[in-house]
Amino acid sequence: MASLWEISIKSSLGKLNFPPADDPDLPALLCAEGFDVQPISWPVIRRASQFPWHHRDPFDRYIAAEALIRDVPVLSIDAKLDHYGIERIGE
Repeated sequence: MASLWEISIKSSLGKLNFPPADDPDLPALLCAEGFDVQPISWPVIRRASQFPWHHRDPFDRYIAAEALIRDVPVLSIDAKLDHYGIERIGE
């Protein structure tokens, strides 16, 4: 959900052109496409709060913590995330 929250914010600010961001059923649409939409969780928040401050964006810190806990890669071009030991896909 953290990623969807960030997508919604960036879309409303005009920083992202992603029409599905305005769809009230975006989580269901993503699930139908095979994505696993997870709720915000306290263990992930705690993990993100314990990271060193290489990255100040709370969404990105949360996403990195989620990736570590779930042992999955992150699709991002943000090289600051590399400081957290995640697998990052993107240049």
